[in-house]
Amino acid sequence: MTEKVYVLDTSVLMHDPAAIENLGDNIIVVPIWVIEELDHLKKVPGKGEIARRASRKLDAYRQQGSLKTGVPTQSHGTIFIDYAGTDFSVLPVHLEETNDNRVIAVAYQWKEEHSQSSVVLISKDVNLRIKADALGINAEDYLYDKKIQSPDELYTGIAELELQGDVTELLNLFFNKEIVPDELVFAAMSSPRDLTPNQCCYLTAGSTTGLAIYKKRQGIFRRVTKPKAREKSEREILPINAEQAFALALLQDPDIALVTLAGKAGTGKTLIASLGGWGQIPEYYRQLVIYRPNIEVGRPLGYLPGTLDEKFAPWMQPIYDNLDLIVRGPQQESAHNVHGGDFKRRDAAQEKREPSFEDLMEGFMEHGLLEISPINFVQGRTLHHRFVIVDEAQNLTPSETKVVITRMGEGSKVVLTGDPEQIVNPFLDAVSNGLTHVIENMKNQELCGHITMKKTERSRLAELAADLL
Repeated sequence: MTEKVYVLDTSVLMHDPAAIENLGDNIIVVPIWVIEELDHLKKVPGKGEIARRASRKLDAYRQQGSLKTGVPTQSHGTIFIDYAGTDFSVLPVHLEETNDNRVIAVAYQWKEEHSQSSVVLISKDVNLRIKADALGINAEDYLYDKKIQSPDELYTGIAELELQGDVTELLNLFFNKEIVPDELVFAAMSSPRDLTPNQCCYLTAGSTTGLAIYKKRQGIFRRVTKPKAREKSEREILPINAEQAFALALLQDPDIALVTLAGKAGTGKTLIASLGGWGQIPEYYRQLVIYRPNIEVGRPLGYLPGTLDEKFAPWMQPIYDNLDLIVRGPQQESAHNVHGGDFKRRDAAQEKREPSFEDLMEGFMEHGLLEISPINFVQGRTLHHRFVIVDEAQNLTPSETKVVITRMGEGSKVVLTGDPEQIVNPFLDAVSNGLTHVIENMKNQELCGHITMKKTERSRLAELAADLL
């Protein structure tokens, strides 16, 4: 059997510090330039802990012998640190002398010196893989932690259960007691289904459909109230479709410590997450904490002057928009009430009586009820009795989501929201990002709940763009 040699770049170890063992009983080559980049990253907020974890794992191998001559791994492979990659004559003319190209040069040298081996460059960097392939070097993505191969395979958290036969007792319990033993539901199901804990279920019996959350450990289906037309007032935000109702039920369930909300733009992920958290402060949770990755869409803006709050303000604005709706009500509907109401105006006296939104937010923060921060600053914290929202989590790596979730202390709930199809991080895709990783790895746990939201409520144009563009 042909011996395999895997040459790793920095993006792989930052994506998964355990990658070396996960690549099995093969030869693993880590260019010394990768060590240099890990050293630069160890003090970068949000990435430092992951870089240091990768470095500690490499140092553990060093304790066993010289990494220059090779050290055995626990997976019965061998790891080398290679300091080659300085001979740029093996690369096409005019390629810059960057660490990425030095990694390619290391892979090229191993390919030339070990012609009987299959040398593969492993990288999360698409352009690095393209350049390596152009030089005749096999290049692959790191696939170990990809539980699914396509976003279409992502766990939705939803099940449609068709009930048959005499379900009179079942429906009576469901609509009057709001709890149904699971044996009654399973006995009435037209076909058996393997349900996960906290799965969102449509129970359909003829023309009757109910919403329920499956509480597997308790052996029950718990009813979720359907949204009703014209139920909300102009000063109250409530779910307006079944998916949002399911999401709010998961967010308000005290037995669930981790909720993931995925879905395309405009489905209400962040709004419902904020609503779920705000409604439980301070009775059930001490503080609402919202983290966002400070990743830009389009060309970087460059250096921004001002304090940290002023620099982060552009990334905070979507959160403020949602909190404004929740705290002060959907008064922006006044010009055109999308639910069919009349044109409304707020008089000057009403404006004068009510404090500004900025004053409200400042007061909430001063009293410790609200915190909005860059995700970089979660590192090293332990958050007790907090309701924590991580927005745009699809732009985090699996290792970064692990850092966030392991910060949760006693009595805290963490919510990850995002759209796996809208990735800005160049080293991630729809199936390798941190949000997808958490959904697939935690879907069978009693402490976790998930729903993929598909119905866009932002506008007909937003829904059309999400579907077609």
